[in-house]
Amino acid sequence: MTNRYTDEDAAYGAALKLILDVLINANAASANDLASAFATMREKFLAKENVKGAAIMETFRSFCVDPQREKHRELAKQVQRDPPAGSA
Repeated sequence: MTNRYTDEDAAYGAALKLILDVLINANAASANDLASAFATMREKFLAKENVKGAAIMETFRSFCVDPQREKHRELAKQVQRDPPAGSA
């Protein structure tokens, strides 16, 4: 088994991050609740000595609560509330 991520792994990760952003922006799930779930999953992977799985869960956990993402999410919510002038 290799420790390298494939292009396919990166694509799955990017798709999941997009879905997480949609869920958070739509208020379907809170960033903190998702982060907590990923932290729990990370600990389960570590208990099974699956370091790669734990690292992936930590990547998603930190994505959910990243302050830079929060700024982006707030901007997206603002645009949804107040569309730019001249938009349909």
